Amino acid sequence: STAALVQALPPGMLSTCVLDGQTWARSVAANPSVDMDLVVERILAASRENA
Repeated sequence: STAALVQALPPGMLSTCVLDGQTWARSVAANPSVDMDLVVERILAASRENA
């Protein structure tokens, strides 16, 4: 579920919103120093755990 995915990631990485009755995860923070490889790794790992 979207909630499980958001909870599996570091706090504050994603938030949720509801569009047309469906819950979506979103990330709106802009951080030029972010380690994108780490972000992708964490998202993929969390999505596998909650598939």
